Amino acid sequence: MTQREIEFVLTSPWGRTAAIVAIAVAFVALAASARGCRGLLWPSAAALLGLRALALGCGVAVLLQPAVRVRQVRRSPGRIVIVTDASLSMTVRDGDDGKSRWQRALDVLAGARPAIAEWRRAHRVDFFSLGGSLDLLSDGTPPDPTAPATHMAEALDSLADGAGDDLGGVVLLSDGIDNGRLAARPAEEAARLAARLRAPVHTVRAGVQGMRDLSISALHHDDLAFVRTVFTLVADLRAVGYAPGEAAVRLERDGTTLDTRTIILDPGTTTVRFEVTPDHVGEAVYSVGIAPRPDEALFENNRRSFVVRVVRDRIRALHVCGRPSWDERFLRRLLKREPNIDLVSFFILRTPTDAQWINQSELSLIPFPTDELFEQELGGFDVMILQNFAHAPFGLQRHLPRIRDWVERGGGLAVVGGDLAFGPGGWAGTPVAEILPLEVPPPGVDDRRSGEFRARLREGAEDHPVVRLASSTPATRRAWKQLPMLDGANLLGPPLDGGTVLLEHPGGAPGANPPAPLLAVRETGAGRTLVLGTDSVWRWSFLDAGSGGDGRAYDTFWRTAIRWLIRDPELEPVKVEIARDTFAPGEPIPVRVRARNREFQPAAAVAVSLNLSRLDAAGEPAPPAKTLQTDEAGEARVELPSPGPGAFRVRARATLGRPSEDARSFVVEPSAAELGSPEARDDLLRALSAASGGRSLRAGDDLADLEFLPSRRLRLEGQRDVELWSGWPMLLVALGALGAEWGLRRRWGLA
Repeated sequence: MTQREIEFVLTSPWGRTAAIVAIAVAFVALAASARGCRGLLWPSAAALLGLRALALGCGVAVLLQPAVRVRQVRRSPGRIVIVTDASLSMTVRDGDDGKSRWQRALDVLAGARPAIAEWRRAHRVDFFSLGGSLDLLSDGTPPDPTAPATHMAEALDSLADGAGDDLGGVVLLSDGIDNGRLAARPAEEAARLAARLRAPVHTVRAGVQGMRDLSISALHHDDLAFVRTVFTLVADLRAVGYAPGEAAVRLERDGTTLDTRTIILDPGTTTVRFEVTPDHVGEAVYSVGIAPRPDEALFENNRRSFVVRVVRDRIRALHVCGRPSWDERFLRRLLKREPNIDLVSFFILRTPTDAQWINQSELSLIPFPTDELFEQELGGFDVMILQNFAHAPFGLQRHLPRIRDWVERGGGLAVVGGDLAFGPGGWAGTPVAEILPLEVPPPGVDDRRSGEFRARLREGAEDHPVVRLASSTPATRRAWKQLPMLDGANLLGPPLDGGTVLLEHPGGAPGANPPAPLLAVRETGAGRTLVLGTDSVWRWSFLDAGSGGDGRAYDTFWRTAIRWLIRDPELEPVKVEIARDTFAPGEPIPVRVRARNREFQPAAAVAVSLNLSRLDAAGEPAPPAKTLQTDEAGEARVELPSPGPGAFRVRARATLGRPSEDARSFVVEPSAAELGSPEARDDLLRALSAASGGRSLRAGDDLADLEFLPSRRLRLEGQRDVELWSGWPMLLVALGALGAEWGLRRRWGLA
């Protein structure tokens, strides 16, 4: 609607300073005139001062050029902003009607169509969705409620930044849950937002009070833990709408239950503390779950998971040798001087069958602590080295299944030859023999071969980390050919399923031509085993140094062998990486795989099998494996579609001279910020409305009566200035006033 506005203006180009100076000069001149009228009667003085003031006023008017400005203006349409909360908490079904908060908000929008049409007669109506930010909706249709957080104050701040003078009001449909500044300081933030918006905020409460829900509201933990070292996990459990009562809380690792407790769950927050001792290195997904109740508002927040990376602070090694020897001395000395190895070493000086002429209690040598080592302490070791050791004299038979199980759970076992090892040591047919890489000759078979020989690198084994003595394959081959001769070996059987021969004895068994295996490795379960069929590799240090070499091949071999046995990730040519540990439902999973060849250079055009497996029993099965191919940089990238809520492990496998693999774990679950405490916050919505002069409504209330401010923005459609200083009447008035004053002054004798 067009309206007229009239105002008094000065059109002089001289500016404000000139106007002030002109007025000051006029007052000085008038004061001087008054001074000159002293002695006159007041009617005469008043007449002279009036004529002088009239003349000065005309002069000032000519200088300042006053005018009356007449404008034709039209008020721009006001702006109404409708904001719909599209965060994850809006999916909660918290009322007896069975509807979610989101459905109630949609019902409000549908029922308000007539009111919105009426608002559009005088206002512009814009639609936004609210989550972590404020997003304009081009077609007015809110997106599905998947935003992982709600930041109401921050979103309204962004609205105020671009509101200008045309904002007539805000209609906010929400459950009031906030993860930002408003929840931290409701009263202060509501007042500050009201001052910035300068318009009413009408809130519509989509939530219903009185919901019932159990949730894991927060988990407190470290992302890094040490193997065999206790770390503490604290879970905050919230109960809303329930009387105090029992609840079952379960702790899982990679889908396997570790602990189950029955606690008394009070209204509000209850804290549960778990102490966890990881038993192997690598990534593990720990989950805390609370048993759901059938009348809960939602079940998605009854379980929370997180990924922990378990590392070693030191490698704990158990070294057991059947008798003192040069080989035992060199290996024990190497292990003792390694700063990252915690060594427990035993070498046998007498056996239980040795003749004893005095009482057992009077001997200074302690018996071999079989039960203590293999019952109580076995799980605390990373690697075990059995060097020229026979188990039978020490009653170890009943512990052999435990050693096998320890390896299959992730332990590393190395068995070194000698005259007491393998066949003579009675290892054939035992549970330990089942996991070794080579077949062990049965008892009674002489598996020893005397005489000097040079260990021969098996064709195709050069790239295996255990036998890699140099940075390149040709240098590794040369290094093995230059090592000193060994003396004596155990001639073992062929490799078992999964066994890989790395070194060979140039001879074979009596009457046989093929070379006999000397060094072999195997992966069994989560662990690894190594067999070395000689007790003379100390020569690689002593004789090599004596003949002008540096003697480092011995140290390099054993250090690398131990790193391989404990699965040092730096020795794996395949690496798989994911962006982070936790993803929201529906969010794609970016995966990068890197492959390195035997020189640990980027391996291009390598086929990589990528497998996604589920670590928990809930949810849909994981999708089938994908096959990728690395580029020139040795990398392959893929975005996996979201597999749905749960815990998962991505495993990449490739053949780079030998099979290699790597794995990473991640969790897909709703945001704990939104669903950890899902009860509606009507108090926040009421605070916004009260501070801004708006109304706080329920989802079923009519919106037609809401009031909005008119726009404060005007659009100029026409303007003209009516000058008050120009024209002959003002000139005549000025001249007449000056002439009359002059005439009077002469008449009264003042000129």
